[in-house]
Order: sequence, then structure tokens, then C-alpha cells
Amino acid sequence: MKEVDKKMRFRMTISFMTLVLATLANSQTEYKATILHPDWLGGSTFAYGAANGAQVGMHSIFGAGGLIWRGSPESAVYVRPFNSTGAGLTGTDGTRHAGFVQFSPVAHAALWRSDDPEDYIDLHGGGYDSTVAHGMGGGEQVGRGIFSVPAGEEFHAVLWRGSAESIVHLRPEGSTWSIARAAHSGSQVGVALVPTAQAAALWRGTAESFVNLNPPGITNAEANGVFGGQQVGRVGGIPSRAALWFGSAESFVDLNPSGQGMMSEAFGTNGKHQVGIAGFVSAGRAVRWSGSAESVFDLHQFLPTELLPGISRANFIDESGVIVGEAENALRTRRFAVMWTPVPEPATLSIIAFGLLALTLRKRRK
Repeated sequence: MKEVDKKMRFRMTISFMTLVLATLANSQTEYKATILHPDWLGGSTFAYGAANGAQVGMHSIFGAGGLIWRGSPESAVYVRPFNSTGAGLTGTDGTRHAGFVQFSPVAHAALWRSDDPEDYIDLHGGGYDSTVAHGMGGGEQVGRGIFSVPAGEEFHAVLWRGSAESIVHLRPEGSTWSIARAAHSGSQVGVALVPTAQAAALWRGTAESFVNLNPPGITNAEANGVFGGQQVGRVGGIPSRAALWFGSAESFVDLNPSGQGMMSEAFGTNGKHQVGIAGFVSAGRAVRWSGSAESVFDLHQFLPTELLPGISRANFIDESGVIVGEAENALRTRRFAVMWTPVPEPATLSIIAFGLLALTLRKRRK
């Protein structure tokens, strides 16, 4: 009878530990905010991508220089190839980084093979005057090709797979302009101006695969991020509402928090959480969702005291849950690249799990 009781207690202990660890892994309602802006750099910095311990972004709004971090401001590498007039980084897989190099007045989409500013592949081609890569994922880089026209510029969504020769034109038939913003697992998302609307766009590698994600009645929308079967972005103009889709217009989920005058937009997803900005038009804050408007969670609260009066936004979330974005100072004169790291980190949870299981099994043997 005592042996049966021991077995029962052992099973209950294992079940309880499993429940506790699962709860810890799924809660992650605490974050550590790290300001990635290095002390030696003036102006503003922005973080747009993260993966496998690397974070990327740029200095100033468009192309003074790209930045690569490895978790701290001290690790910052400034990326501006020799003879260029600027550069910017928009996506990473941890080793390679996508973005652009500027040779004023034109820009060339680029793929860096390492953290060396000179070690990049020029993706420019396709007959365009300029090209820019806005993101990368699953071995693909996406962005826009730019034609200079009398009225200004004309944008066409494009896709690369590591070389200029691999360029694929994603512009939907009949569209006026289009931009691809993110890619993952063979899917690409962005925006296209079609005859009836500005459409949140989903592609699967070809122009013919274009899917208009706008829900019924919506004539202004945009998709900014993709992971697996999820797409995120916004619907509506001012105020906009953060949007989540699962491959079709019918699957639309409204992520906009409740409250009069609230606006929001989602910029990234890792398949579990979505990140972006929410608040009043002039006072948005970085937030995280977990698939519904009710799940909205404030990331702004973890910023250093001196940045709390300003606005913030979350631009990207990687598979491990690390979030990157930017925060503005109280005077709204500068922005600073920010990284939010879950506490405890997923790796820490694994160590705790193995430790508790090992201790339990050791006691069981005794």
C-alpha cells in the first residue's frame, strides 16, 4: 500500500511540475528592455529585425548606416560599405542580413553574408532604377523595385533568393504599385494598390498567387509581418486597427484594443505572439498580443524611466520571443533602438525544467 502511495505521489509531482513549467513558459509577462543605441552614436536608431541572437536596424530614418547588434549597445557594428552614401538593415537570420546600400541618388538591395560591412551581395537588377530589401525569412529576401517616373516614383513588389539573378516580380496584375515587406516559409506579405482598394497582400512566390486580405468593406489595409500561416498588419486609415489573418480575407481577426479613439497596427508575428503599437494617435505604445484584442500586453512599461514619457513601437518578434523596436525620448527629438527580452528567457525555463526533473528522479531512485 505504501508503495502504491509513493507511486501516486510521484506521478502527482511530475504532473504538477509539468503544469507549473507550462504556465511559466506561456505567461512571460515580464520583459527586460535593453536600449541598443550605442553611446558613441548621435541621432536616432531603429531596430527592425532579430534572429538567433542578432538584431539589425539602422541609424537615422533612411540609410545613414546599418547597425548589427548581438544583445547589447556595446556590440554594435556600424554598416556602411566603402564608397556608399548610406545603408540600412531590415532583416536577419542571425548570420546573413538584408537591407540596402545607397549610392545617391539610387539604392541597391543587398544581402550581407556576415557582420563585415563590405561582405555583401548586390541584389540590384530587374531593370529597376533602385531596389530596397525590406525583410527576409526562409532563405528569401523581399522588398521593392523602384522606377523613377515624371510624377515621382513607382514601386513594384519583388522577391530574391540570395542573388540578383533570382529576382521574382510580385506585382499583381492590374495594380498601380506594390511593396513586399516580410517573408517566411515560402509566403510573402505587403501591400498593393489594386483597382478597388489598397490591399493587404499575401503571395506564395509568384505574382499570380496574390491574395487580397482585405475583409469586406475595407478599402485601406496593409500586411507587415508573416510567420507560418499567420499574417499581421492593419486595416483602416486614421485611426487604423491592428489585424491578424490566417491566409484569407475571411480569417481576419481585429486586434484593436477597446476604447474610444484607440488606434493600433501590428508589425510582426512569431506564430504565437504578435507585436506592434497601440494607443491614441499621438501617444502609441509598444504592445504584444496573443491572438486577440483582449490579450494586448503593454511593453512600454519596461522601458527606462527617461523614455517612459515618449512613444514606442515594437517592430519584430523572433521565434524565441525576443522583440525589437524603438522608443522616443520625452522631447520627441530622438528615437532609440530597443530590445525586449522575455523574463525568464525560454532557455532559462528549459534549464529549470531539466533541473527539477533530475532532482525528482534522483529522489525517486532513493
